[in-house]
Amino acid sequence: KQVMSGSALTEVVRRMHVYRADTRAEAAALIALLAEDVDNRRWVSTVTGRLGDRTSTLVEALSIALCTLDTPTDARSRAGAADARAAAAAALCFLSRYGGMTELVRCIADGEQDIKTEAASALAKIAAEEGERDTIVATGVVPLLVEMVVLSSSSQARLNAGLVIAKVSEPGLSELAAHAIARIERVCAVVPKFGFGCVEPIVDILLRSVEEAQRAIAAQCLACYCVDERRAADIWARASELLVDLLLVDARVSPDGLWFGVQVVVSMCNHKRLVERIARFRFQWEAQERSMMVALRQVLRSADRDTTSEVAAVLYLMWPYGGLEELTDVLVKADGDMATLKAVAQYLQPLNSKMPTRRRIAEQAGQDIERVGVWLSTFITAHV
Repeated sequence: KQVMSGSALTEVVRRMHVYRADTRAEAAALIALLAEDVDNRRWVSTVTGRLGDRTSTLVEALSIALCTLDTPTDARSRAGAADARAAAAAALCFLSRYGGMTELVRCIADGEQDIKTEAASALAKIAAEEGERDTIVATGVVPLLVEMVVLSSSSQARLNAGLVIAKVSEPGLSELAAHAIARIERVCAVVPKFGFGCVEPIVDILLRSVEEAQRAIAAQCLACYCVDERRAADIWARASELLVDLLLVDARVSPDGLWFGVQVVVSMCNHKRLVERIARFRFQWEAQERSMMVALRQVLRSADRDTTSEVAAVLYLMWPYGGLEELTDVLVKADGDMATLKAVAQYLQPLNSKMPTRRRIAEQAGQDIERVGVWLSTFITAHV
């Protein structure tokens, strides 16, 4: 309160304009600490300072601090520049409703690569709030983010840009489906500069990346886009082999990537015309055959409880095309922990109510056809 009641913030504005990078970092950090309190933000955003014959707002000064560049001959200044960018981006994130978002978008449009990276990181934090996603899309920043993914030489820049795209594509918990789909359509719109939208670089660059964090972000985006059947079919045609590899590889190295990869398959399998194509998919890789069924079985063996439940649901949707046999085989071989076996048995239970499928389960499990329900109940009632 003492800082805010005096003229110190006016001096802070001036210092962010004319002082060296380490001083800008300290000034921006002070503003970030003040703006962290929601009650202070409106007042902080109104602070101004005199620069000769003109007046500068605090948000403009933070934008100057965010655009601080390294001085190659000054080690202290180089460290200060990175700190200034980080502190200014955090402060603009807190002041997003008072001009901070506009400055972040401007920095993404006009700044150097390091500046774009910090600005995108701050924008991703803003996009985590459901109410801000439409506003972010309306600023026209998505084409700039696509450009970052396509042209940036920094993996962190691509990751931050992809994270913003993923966040604005996510439907809110209380959001109407039609509203979320309309926003996704705007996000996926063709970028005139490239002649394609965000789906192509997400698949061809992020999903192909050797970094598991980028693959996870790509899968998070694709899981949102597969709500539309036409787009889901296009994504499957472009990314089928990559998705199988994601399930096979990230089961051991990236729980987030694995979860979102499974969500992509779940979203696709909600479209009946794609289920058979996905279930029967196979391809050759280094003289080895890989398939979606093999990938899903591996996930069942190694993933956490929530993920294995989702995989069991996918195999249930695939039951006419081999999913029934895979579910039964899991129980026969006890291929998983008891939580996995319980989830599998729960999805097999409704199929047991039909005589043709009950007969197939009985033959594969070596059970009497009249006792298949009893056999399944031993897994369903098991204590986990």
